[in-house]
Amino acid sequence: MHSWIRLVVTASLTSSAVLPKWHARAQTIPNRTPTRGQRRVRDDQGGASRPATINYTFLATTRTFHQKTYRSTADWSHSTRPRAAVNNNNEENRKMSPTPAGADDKITAAVEDHGLSGTEVEIKLRIPDSASYDALAQALIPCFKQAHEQENWFFDGAGKELSNKRVVLRLRFYDIDRKALLTCKGKQVLEGGVGTAPEEEETIDPKVARGYLADPQALLESSSPLITKLKSQYGLKKGLTLLGGFQNLRKEYSWRGNLLELDQTSYPWGTLHELECETTTPQKLKLELESLLDTYGVAYSDSTKSKFANFVDKTLE
Repeated sequence: MHSWIRLVVTASLTSSAVLPKWHARAQTIPNRTPTRGQRRVRDDQGGASRPATINYTFLATTRTFHQKTYRSTADWSHSTRPRAAVNNNNEENRKMSPTPAGADDKITAAVEDHGLSGTEVEIKLRIPDSASYDALAQALIPCFKQAHEQENWFFDGAGKELSNKRVVLRLRFYDIDRKALLTCKGKQVLEGGVGTAPEEEETIDPKVARGYLADPQALLESSSPLITKLKSQYGLKKGLTLLGGFQNLRKEYSWRGNLLELDQTSYPWGTLHELECETTTPQKLKLELESLLDTYGVAYSDSTKSKFANFVDKTLE
């Protein structure tokens, strides 16, 4: 089983608009002043803190956006991201302090595998406002690779067979219908800003996947190896139900041999920002990214919730 470690920086701000449906529309999100104790954020020229505006256009879809809050999610901390290529052999990384012996093994061992084939470990740090997000995006421009839009949709068993076991089933679309990825994640252990969760994923034809949003039962009856495994383990005798979803704008950067993913996640009740990076040496990469954030005056702190947990609880934590 491969262990994958991800470093995540999150940010949140509140949107005044509540959108009951997925539809094409521009949403303007104002800057929010950092709370007491957070670092002030300067612009890329080293000036004073400044207001910032983000424009985000929702993708057009034909399905009504809806959400079913079916339980409290105080211990739901699942991550929702595909794996990224990493390179831990560059000279800069080798100069960093070594990871304490056995530290990563202890993190991974604490996770139930739920019968899934992979393990994802992520370090989560929060950024408090859009000005910090803009400053980081500006600093990373020389490393920019590409950007794409994602739709994230979630399913549960009609009898809550998956949620009762803290299992998340997600269907993600890239750039409308360029690609579709089905992912299952088990319960995440989140401690001290480090989250670990089992996961397994498979690629699905986007046109076929679109049909599953309108007819979740078709997904349950499909020949998907992942669905077959879930039926064997959890039964799902009553069928599948669509919980709803949210959208994410992802920008990718190649930085010091690592693939950084800068996310802007849009919910009907507000927006989160995250910087993600997978690695097998979390302590070393955390030091590097903290140094990067400090250099550009970007505030951060430990995150306590994943994108999915915020979706279920309708929060921005």
